Amino acid sequence: MADCTHENTWFDRNICPEPCGQMHYICEDCGQIAGTCVLESKRVEMSTQDLVFLFHEQYGIPIGKFPKLPEDDLRDVRYTLMDSECEEYFDAEQRDDLAHIVQELADVVTVAYGTALSYGVDLDAVIREVMRANMTKDVNPDGPKPLKGSRFTPAEVEGVLQGPDKPRATHVPL
Repeated sequence: MADCTHENTWFDRNICPEPCGQMHYICEDCGQIAGTCVLESKRVEMSTQDLVFLFHEQYGIPIGKFPKLPEDDLRDVRYTLMDSECEEYFDAEQRDDLAHIVQELADVVTVAYGTALSYGVDLDAVIREVMRANMTKDVNPDGPKPLKGSRFTPAEVEGVLQGPDKPRATHVPL
């Protein structure tokens, strides 16, 4: 594919699958990828967990194969990262700065996914289980926070962690 000559491009947040593995500028006028891409125009949408997995692989950040608490030094790093990102979010809230608020929320989510990966946990599966439990709560007539009523069933996170006796994926599914 020849590069287009249009000037209006936007940065595509989707990552091309291997062997390219890059993000590209896309022409707003014709949709062509600006620059070279091994896979030309083929792109794939990736989950947040998959994107964080790629980030961990690229920078040599530990990825657990089974759910377990890692060594204390890694736990300290993950705790410090989360503490820092939460503090930055709180600061952005105090400044009424929407762009920084949502950027920091994205950082908090990214660090949460990274921590789960370091602990060998499929955070998407945990979130699904927690949301299943949340959906059994009752509407609160006095406020926005749902209540644990008679139909509430708590999240069974232990069951998610124990799951099938197999290691986590060692690559991102494409």
